[in-house]
Amino acid sequence: DVEMRWQACSRDRDVLACWRLRNGGANPGGIDLSAIPSTGWSTGAEGNPLSLDTLSRPVLGATCTLETTNIPSNALFAGLLIGLPIHDPGIDLTLLGMPGCRQYALGIQGFGLAVPGPTSPLALAIPNDSGLVGLTLAAQSIAHAPHVNAFGLVTSNGLRLTLGN
Repeated sequence: DVEMRWQACSRDRDVLACWRLRNGGANPGGIDLSAIPSTGWSTGAEGNPLSLDTLSRPVLGATCTLETTNIPSNALFAGLLIGLPIHDPGIDLTLLGMPGCRQYALGIQGFGLAVPGPTSPLALAIPNDSGLVGLTLAAQSIAHAPHVNAFGLVTSNGLRLTLGN
């Protein structure tokens, strides 16, 4: 069993994450959480199940697969934006007629996703260039689904992808 407790954290100071053994559980040992290269944030819009996750880590010289799930059945198209900057906690898109949606990524590169279907993976080849180690990108999926809101677009959660080796 895992129990998670959250407290307010500030980005300008270090924070501690730890495990506490209970009910005879085995010690999992030390884990450097900063070495985990992908981090998702946000749960997406309320009532909007569009979701983005990684199936593999963004490692130099390898393929990183990003998967968009829960694409609305009436979606005419879906896409994935990857770029800079990372907006955290995201720009509220309510004024555009997209209540509950947020923008996390400004797309430098856009990719179309296969639709129809509730799930669409996208494999990205990460160049084997050591100058890219530590580069952090934002990724976010969007879908055009008529009548889902006034604007007709829904957004997923955002992912922070840090390229590593």
